[in-house]
Amino acid sequence: MFVIRLNANRKLLRLMDTTELCFRSAFSTTPPLLAYSIAFLIIVSLAFVAPFTLRVFEFVYTHERFLDSWMTDVSFILVPLLTVWNVVPLVYYELCNRIVRSWCRVLARSLRSEHHQRHYTLKFYYELFLRITSVQEAIGDLFNPFIMFSLAWSLVILSLTIYFLTEPSSSLVEPLSAFQFRSEAIREHLNRKVRFTLAWASIQILAAIAYIFTICSTGMQTNEEVY
Repeated sequence: MFVIRLNANRKLLRLMDTTELCFRSAFSTTPPLLAYSIAFLIIVSLAFVAPFTLRVFEFVYTHERFLDSWMTDVSFILVPLLTVWNVVPLVYYELCNRIVRSWCRVLARSLRSEHHQRHYTLKFYYELFLRITSVQEAIGDLFNPFIMFSLAWSLVILSLTIYFLTEPSSSLVEPLSAFQFRSEAIREHLNRKVRFTLAWASIQILAAIAYIFTICSTGMQTNEEVY
């Protein structure tokens, strides 16, 4: 995001800085950026820790070993990083929209107070409104490709998970042999494999639901505040 769409990101940050300066100088208020930043870091950290922890448990309980496969070794870092890479655009998008909504609330409160005592002209409010809409347009230009791609990525991963679970070569759909049925260790290993596979599928389902819910709710809330 910060490399491919560097110019769009710079434009967005420049517009947000200018708008924030206008609101701070006019109304002596600012969005709770510290709280938003802390929430951003917490969500990104959870997006890394959750799959990493699940991968460690899977490694231990399925008796995998290091150096048996380079994919096994790399997966401890690759899987969490892919999850973070998928989550960061969504959280950043939500953060920017929250800032826009906070400006809209400040503007609405100031407009309502104009009934009792006039402070600013309608031209001043109109200029601030245009700044907000410019920021909202810049948010759409920057994030829409990444949000759609990340949503598609979640759905593709979910589809691949279902495919590998149901393909004929998968050991999960093969009937147990008499030896496997009598072996407690093999049955337990297969049960653990099924549990972890379902856990990974659940993560992808939750990620896809989170994308759909966040995109819809954030867009609706921001449009309601702005218009």
